[in-house]
Amino acid sequence: MYKHVGENIGDLPSIEEYQFIVGVYDDVLKSGNWPLVDSRPFRNDNEKWPSSTCIIDSISGEYFIYYKGEMLEATKEQCEGMEIAAVWEA
Repeated sequence: MYKHVGENIGDLPSIEEYQFIVGVYDDVLKSGNWPLVDSRPFRNDNEKWPSSTCIIDSISGEYFIYYKGEMLEATKEQCEGMEIAAVWEA
């Protein structure tokens, strides 16, 4: 989510500064239910991935770190200071 909040769908930010990152499933983007307002190329392969986030399993309470598409087992201490991922189905 950009820091810039536009007045309309065409009021896009000139620089990419983010308030937070929201991940969505590919099928949601391709469903046609959400309009595509912009598509900007990444400057390098590393930019394709968000910063590492912590996932806490709501049933087991186990901790994971989501890093470059992989969920890695983690401890509470390893997750300290990380953004907690918000995860839900659309």
